Amino acid sequence: MPHVLEVTDRIVVLRLGRIVKDAPTSEFNGDTLIGTITGSIQTIKVEGD
Repeated sequence: MPHVLEVTDRIVVLRLGRIVKDAPTSEFNGDTLIGTITGSIQTIKVEGD
């Protein structure tokens, strides 16, 4: 996962075909990225986001 954080400007995480997080790479670290991918970290989609 560290390589993903090094080469991206933005990360979009999908789970079950839905976008659960779309944010600049700076908002992630290894733990938050894996947590978002696996669902152990819940995200709330805000209208207009």
